[in-house]
Amino acid sequence: MQRWIKRLQNRLPIRSQGGQAIIIVALAFITLLLFVGLTTDAALIYVSYNRLRRAVDAAAVSAVNQYREGRTVSDMYNAVLETLQIQLPGLENARLYWCDYERNLDDPTDLGPALTDMLGQTFYPHIPRDDSVHQQNDPVGGETLCASPTDPPRKHVRVMAWLPVNLVFLRLVGRDQITLWAQSEAEAAVLQMVLLIDTSESMAYGVDEDGDGIVTESEDPNACPPYASAYPRTAHGTEFNTFYECIKACSTEGWCSPFEQVRSAAWEFAARMRDGVDWVGVYHLDKTPVMTQSVDVAVCTVTSGTQVLTKTVYMTITPSSGVVIPLTTTRQAVLDAIANNDLLHVYVKPAKWEFDPECDYTPTNPWSDNYYKWTSTNIGGGLREAVSELVNNGNREIGVWVIVLLSDGAANATDIAADENSWYTCPSGPPPGSGYLCPVAGSDARDERNYSPRCRDPELPDGTTDVLTTTVSRHCPSDEDCDRPWYTNLNDVYLPNCYDADDYARDAADLAASEQISVFTIGFGRLVVSARRGRADAGERLLRYIADVADDGNNETAPCGSDFYWSEEPDPMPPPGTDCGNYYYAPDPDHLEEVFEAIASRIFSRISR
Repeated sequence: MQRWIKRLQNRLPIRSQGGQAIIIVALAFITLLLFVGLTTDAALIYVSYNRLRRAVDAAAVSAVNQYREGRTVSDMYNAVLETLQIQLPGLENARLYWCDYERNLDDPTDLGPALTDMLGQTFYPHIPRDDSVHQQNDPVGGETLCASPTDPPRKHVRVMAWLPVNLVFLRLVGRDQITLWAQSEAEAAVLQMVLLIDTSESMAYGVDEDGDGIVTESEDPNACPPYASAYPRTAHGTEFNTFYECIKACSTEGWCSPFEQVRSAAWEFAARMRDGVDWVGVYHLDKTPVMTQSVDVAVCTVTSGTQVLTKTVYMTITPSSGVVIPLTTTRQAVLDAIANNDLLHVYVKPAKWEFDPECDYTPTNPWSDNYYKWTSTNIGGGLREAVSELVNNGNREIGVWVIVLLSDGAANATDIAADENSWYTCPSGPPPGSGYLCPVAGSDARDERNYSPRCRDPELPDGTTDVLTTTVSRHCPSDEDCDRPWYTNLNDVYLPNCYDADDYARDAADLAASEQISVFTIGFGRLVVSARRGRADAGERLLRYIADVADDGNNETAPCGSDFYWSEEPDPMPPPGTDCGNYYYAPDPDHLEEVFEAIASRIFSRISR
């Protein structure tokens, strides 16, 4: 009996250990299932949250892209919903909050128009500055979103979104889903922009629809063509005998074509800016800017009886910056300035008899006897003034600096107002013994005073007959700069008589790039690509260079191919009359609106948090 009891005692621990092992294995298996289930649900939550975050970021950018004049908070909210619903099937709800600087800070009842979210609930998306009385509008706290009353306005938005996620394992314990929440704040760039408009006299030449070089009255009833054979002609319902009479009337009365279409397109562009937030200034260029007062000299004929005499005429030129309106956040002031013909109008070259009434007036010979032949497209000076406006009055910390330049031709004037050496107010140094020549290797030693186009090298389309006509020159402005690779001076020597208006405009573009200013250029009209004198595309080549160097501050990128100055492997140069990078071509007024719209869409936004 004792022996059987001992046997039973010996076997009991073995069975007990086996049961424990089964229990341990079962518990381990359950734990593994629990771990796998929780890991699966956690992975679902993690992946869904990442999708939610990316979608909310994208929605915030979509919202700030609507943050300009003419777009309401409803437009912003619709952009948010569209972006989220495309990227997040099953989205439960979303809300948008924005900095609304039109609300009354002292009135808690001024909540602004309400919106309805996806759950049918009403909310108020308007957060004014320093939200101390409107905190009910933003559950997170508007004081973290908008600038204080003492700070410049900024374009902030906040997007919140809720996304339900169906669970796999936790539904076994009664938890079918979990709702994720995320928010993103985005900031649209506060624009600090100078609109620089060419107002040279060519802005009154009219629209040559068929490109034959002749603007007929039927093509453009408001045109003032510059050639004598066009007169007499009827323009704007009035008959004119000379070009001077026509352009004087259109400039004074405000009907020059195509300039009035340019004015209208510029007005519409400025109207897109956000009132009270974006900073906009307007400058013009023609003979202006002029740095210092000076007196230029001309010669006219005076008929006295049977004698025809010559007389020296002195023309005083006063300094001017070309400002129409400096940087301001008051949108209506900008629009009024653009519309004001006293502030913004086509430039008219002076007639000699306006300075001296004894000078003869000869309608049949308008160029030689009646008008002083100085040039009037000072692109370099206009750029310099626009850069100075942003540097002196802009705020880099909150804004993106932009210049939008519109011109219809090549540069042919500089800031030096007068030149007694008969250089048509072009830059020039002391007269050399052999005359005013630009001694480029292989040239025929042309005198640029007497060879059109004046004030820049007479470059012609690419060819093989003459080095002068096949090399796009770029002369240095001083001895210190001549060793830079983009200058083409012979033997890296400063040649003051070669530094012309085109060179000056390119140096002004380099100045804008050094200040990290983005410059968009618009080549307007056929003369940009098909000028009748000199290189046909001289205007477009200059505007493309400006756009290339002042796009991203990186000389390695040149979408318009302007890096042939300094790169051993330059980018391909697009065909004439095509858009590239920050350069846009508008052959006629009908294309201006879409060009300005394209530029507006390029002004970028950025995620701030």
